[in-house]
Amino acid sequence: MELAIPLPLRRNLMILKNIDFENYSSIRIKGKAAYFQEFKNLEDIKEALILSQDKKIPFFVIGSGTNVLFPDNFYSGLILKNSFQGIELRNNKVFVKSGTIFSDLLNFYLENSFTGLEWAAGLPGTVGGAIFSNAGAFGEEIKNSLVKVKSFDIKTFSIIERNKEECNFSYRNSVFKERINQEIIIESAFSFSLSDKNKIKEQILNNLEKRKKSQPLNYPNLGSIFKNPSKEISAGELIEKVGLKGVSFGRAMISKKHSNFIVNLGGAESKDILQLISLVKKEVKQKFGIKLEEEIIIM
Repeated sequence: MELAIPLPLRRNLMILKNIDFENYSSIRIKGKAAYFQEFKNLEDIKEALILSQDKKIPFFVIGSGTNVLFPDNFYSGLILKNSFQGIELRNNKVFVKSGTIFSDLLNFYLENSFTGLEWAAGLPGTVGGAIFSNAGAFGEEIKNSLVKVKSFDIKTFSIIERNKEECNFSYRNSVFKERINQEIIIESAFSFSLSDKNKIKEQILNNLEKRKKSQPLNYPNLGSIFKNPSKEISAGELIEKVGLKGVSFGRAMISKKHSNFIVNLGGAESKDILQLISLVKKEVKQKFGIKLEEEIIIM
């Protein structure tokens, strides 16, 4: 459903110029963007997009930069950072702004003895980013707790509201990922059940410990690089079987702890990571006949 929203144009945005990517990239890739704007409300979004149109420059929307590989050196467009934050309990649902850090949502659930998101303990990034890619772990996915999602249509400047079924969720995919840079997620509603707070906390701590043991959290990274080919076959196992664990290009390395992670040893460039991605896809395809698909977004 689309709703027209009249938004006054202020023309007083604080657009930053020549910002460093490194400050907004979870893997700490160096480089610069010509323009940068944080948005905290719908008016900010509209005005930033009008600026992009006026100057005829491309734009790209990010959350916490946890799943996006920026290009080396210079991006001549506008980076729009989602800082649209807030959590509210209404009508027995939890409403969350898309730029809210996921750990803040999990803490809200814990404080209120709400269960349903324990699997997301340690999940990096924003709520909007998690919805965008239908994030999941430990056999659960974010779609399981979602009720509806509101997004902003970049072309028509209207609000689209979808229920869970209309979001076309599948493994690490959604209608929003299919329409990247055509819509911006702005708010979502989550369901929940009540449970014992101590049990919820215990499960959260258990899941955090599992992540620490299995993932290279001591190095800057982008999370899982590739989607698992199936429930029975993990990308990490395939990468390890072709002997690429610990292989590096420049200062980027396939993690020795988890082969589906590429880490920045300090000073890695985007081209180093892309070379490793290309090598992995080539070797896995050659040995197993399986074409790996990236989970991350490559600008």
